[in-house]
Amino acid sequence: AGVFLKRAARDYLQLLAQELHGHLKAAVGDGRAALAHLNGAFQHAQRLGRDEQARHLATTCALYEARLVLKPKAAITRLRHLAIQLPDRDVFPLASVRLELVRQYLLRRDVDQARRALEEAFRTLAGLTSRRYEVTMMVRLIDLQLATGDFAPAALLCNAAERLLDPEADDLLAFELAARRVTALERLRARAGEPRLAEAWRAAR
Repeated sequence: AGVFLKRAARDYLQLLAQELHGHLKAAVGDGRAALAHLNGAFQHAQRLGRDEQARHLATTCALYEARLVLKPKAAITRLRHLAIQLPDRDVFPLASVRLELVRQYLLRRDVDQARRALEEAFRTLAGLTSRRYEVTMMVRLIDLQLATGDFAPAALLCNAAERLLDPEADDLLAFELAARRVTALERLRARAGEPRLAEAWRAAR
């Protein structure tokens, strides 16, 4: 029994190490190495019979691949398949997949599908409290508003989302929101010759 427990502990530590290496490689922008480590961790979890961790890793791999490889058509196919496979109880992984689908559809300029994916993400998270997911959902709605020319609501929503940020933990989200607010204001400014848009630009500042 002692040998078995030692082997199980060693296998689990190897799994954790592979996953950690994957996240570290992703953090420094080495997408290929990140995916190699995370896919290895996924296969390791499957061999160990750790089904829940394997689902988590499959989701992580799909999300990283979508963000780092930049092949929207392939990413959408994989993410949609994953959204079908994930059980409803895996609320946050399922919401992450659907929120990433919004981004991928917008990369392909498919606004209708992006809106549907955002509505599905909203339903997935309904009734739950997660500040980070709330802000991420607001970021995706801002992306949708920018894609449809709703620049004033986008700028105002950036301001609202920023008030929810934790300054010590949300540096990346703060950067994303700042970049989107600049985009919204610049596009409003470019059209500010129209009285209605000039008023909207001033309100959103």
